[in-house]
Amino acid sequence: MVNLFRILISRFFSAFLSAFLIYLAGKIGTTSQDIIAMVSDLEKDSTLSGEEKRKRLATQLKMLAITTGKEISKKTINLAIETGVSVFKAGV
Repeated sequence: MVNLFRILISRFFSAFLSAFLIYLAGKIGTTSQDIIAMVSDLEKDSTLSGEEKRKRLATQLKMLAITTGKEISKKTINLAIETGVSVFKAGV
């Protein structure tokens, strides 16, 4: 019974994170798959620290928003990064 509850909670949050990432990606002017691909590419680079990866991803997302004519806050970019990393690590 406890395992069933854990599975249900896990699936709910996975679905929620995926939907939230789609929403944030739309605000930035991209797709959730693009954000996950950016996270994946940066995760492969072992020469960068976690902080450097986040800064680089923030810059990429900011430039992407500018090229698509979107005005976004730093908070939205940070939410997109955190959500993208969570979705990537969860393998959703």
